[in-house]
Amino acid sequence: MKQFKGAMSVVFACLLILTMVMASCAPAPTEVSEPAADAPAAEKTEAPAAAVETEEAEEASTDAEEVAPVKEDLVFAVVPKITHPFYDDVLIGLEEKAAELGVEVQWVAPPTGNPAEQVQILEDLINKGVDGIGLAPLDAASVGPVVQQAADAGIPVVTFDSDAPDSARVAYYGTSNREAGRTEAKYLAEAIGGKGKVALVTGSLVMANLNERLEGAKEVFAEYPDIEIVDVYVTDDDFAKGLEVCEAMLRAHPDLDGVAAVSMTGAVAMAKILADPAFAEFKDVVVLSFDDFEDTMKGLEAGTILATMVQRPQDMGRYVVQGLYDLNAGGTTESVDTGVTVVTKDNMDSYK
Repeated sequence: MKQFKGAMSVVFACLLILTMVMASCAPAPTEVSEPAADAPAAEKTEAPAAAVETEEAEEASTDAEEVAPVKEDLVFAVVPKITHPFYDDVLIGLEEKAAELGVEVQWVAPPTGNPAEQVQILEDLINKGVDGIGLAPLDAASVGPVVQQAADAGIPVVTFDSDAPDSARVAYYGTSNREAGRTEAKYLAEAIGGKGKVALVTGSLVMANLNERLEGAKEVFAEYPDIEIVDVYVTDDDFAKGLEVCEAMLRAHPDLDGVAAVSMTGAVAMAKILADPAFAEFKDVVVLSFDDFEDTMKGLEAGTILATMVQRPQDMGRYVVQGLYDLNAGGTTESVDTGVTVVTKDNMDSYK
């Protein structure tokens, strides 16, 4: 019995030793701690700088391909209606934008106001293979077929100053002439108190833009039952003829109250006549004009012209070049109404 108890003691001792050894070999328990209150938040992982730059370069390259011209050395031809001081400012805008975009602009003006001459110029330009044409149509109907001919040849045509809306032209940049005529007539109607006799003076009965101004003016005067349009007079945009026509107009209508000139020549001629003491009896005739030529502004200063509808020809020129450039780059362009500013003696020093 004593031997059995001794054996059991030995076994118990061995088990105790083995348990202690295993406990000493076990890993120490992991202590979990709360994050410090002021520990910095984890930062988001960003793509390597080189990768970002590569993506931006690829995007820029794609954008450049979308707007780059399809060919170098682009040549645009611009055809006004006639040689006239108004187009000097258009040419300034053309040349500024052409220099900015690195394209060539050829200015080709008809020698007279004959629509057939303008059509011939357009046909020659198509045969030369210019890259785009800016056109101020003398007569919208006459240029329709040749504008279609240009479109068929892949030459885009945009119009400025006057429009050919039923042709294949892509866009028109210029004054909404009917609306400008309405603005002028409304100003004159109010200036004469909504009643009296008025005359309309135009530079041509062929030019579409001038005819649109006449139409707009007639629409407004028709809204005034006490205003009578005595007649429409034509100067052919010739100052000497303008003097002759306007003098005859005044003698034929000694009770005339107002004159709406839809081009510069008639108003400048009226200003010269009204400054002549021989026509002192007409000093109260109210004269409205178009554009801001030197003689027109002198008339404003002297009081012989009450107001003038000033267009924005330089903007027209800029839009023409930009539009043709965009079309050659595979892009699009939209028509733009460049608008008018009513300029009087009060704002003649600040309207620009």
